[in-house]
Amino acid sequence: PGLNALAVAGRRIVVVDVDQSPSLADRYNVVGLPSTLVFRGTREIHRDEGYSSKRALEKMLRSASDS
Repeated sequence: PGLNALAVAGRRIVVVDVDQSPSLADRYNVVGLPSTLVFRGTREIHRDEGYSSKRALEKMLRSASDS
């Protein structure tokens, strides 16, 4: 529910189970879990590894929108 609440104003949130999709984890060099990757189009613009609070995720998405 917390992540879905952030999927507004054209944002799309995708949760990936790396055990089910190991090739995707390899493609994006995900080594730590949980990991948050933010993309603009197809370009990665932010990455964070480890737990992120809802407030931190909101800040990350806001700063990504500004860049």
